[in-house]
Amino acid sequence: SVSCNLKTESTGNVTYIMPNYLQMGESADIPLVFSTNAGQYAYLDPQYTFINYQVGSIANFVAVGDAGVILYSMDGINWKSTSFGNLFINGVIYSESQFIAVGENGLIYSSIDGVNWGNMVSNTSNELFDTTYGSDLFVTVGCNGTVLTSSNGSTWTNSSPSDSSFFCGDLFGIAYGNGIYVSVGQDIDEQSILATTSNPTQPESWVKIIDPSSATELTAVAYGGEKFVAVGAGGAIIYASKTANDWQTANSSGVVTTSQLGAVTYANNLYIAAARDGSILKSSDANNWTLTRVADNKVLYSVAHGHNKFISVGNSGVILYSLDGENWISIPPITSLNLYGIAARN
Repeated sequence: SVSCNLKTESTGNVTYIMPNYLQMGESADIPLVFSTNAGQYAYLDPQYTFINYQVGSIANFVAVGDAGVILYSMDGINWKSTSFGNLFINGVIYSESQFIAVGENGLIYSSIDGVNWGNMVSNTSNELFDTTYGSDLFVTVGCNGTVLTSSNGSTWTNSSPSDSSFFCGDLFGIAYGNGIYVSVGQDIDEQSILATTSNPTQPESWVKIIDPSSATELTAVAYGGEKFVAVGAGGAIIYASKTANDWQTANSSGVVTTSQLGAVTYANNLYIAAARDGSILKSSDANNWTLTRVADNKVLYSVAHGHNKFISVGNSGVILYSLDGENWISIPPITSLNLYGIAARN
């Protein structure tokens, strides 16, 4: 065994206890102790990978995708690549001082810094697609109507409805706002799923709502500006007030695009939606939408906002960014793998 003197150093809201010889930004192959709340320290989960652990580097952006690929960046323009496992990672969020990523075979990964990741136990083999956080609760959704809940991002409970025929399909997206969780997806009859609850820890509390767009699939949902917005197949866009019980179809005068919309976010008084043909739409009111980027066959899967930038990711490592949601710049890809999710640390 090796003994050494210890010290504490902080970066952002994370405090590390580490050997005196180790400096912030250097690497270690030993377990470290961290805290995100002053005075409350804990060892990193034993399942974390400690090899080449870089102390003090907390990414502002993380993108995830095929074969365990994980990209991270401080500015959203210059990216570095790492990986964890070899499964598809479908989605990632940042909340409560940690990144949470979900994907194939029920995988749930957690990271304090976006660079070093640990594998959490989900107790499901169903594929997971999206996660949200609200009312002191993480909620993840996936195939076969799977709903998982966690108060800390590491211990997860199966909160799926006991009646497997309730959703009878896959849940692709989830959002939280005004005390309400909204989830969207597609049932086995290729009809959209739209459902709400105020308490996802109670599996039978979900209420299904009729999708006014009659889309075959709703793929993503977001909350912002006191509205919920969901997007999906055939360019479907629907929205509701913060009560989530008054859904209506956007663009009543016509559909802006017929391509599948697979992602939506809200920031800076703008709703931004990304499509599977590379086009990007924007709206200031959730009802009237315009194209800001024309289709170019770059499949876009996810969009997020942080540090004064909108960023969208997609097939073959594509990364686009925009300062205003109107003008988009392509970044030379650093991976050829598909990127399915992106999150920003705000």
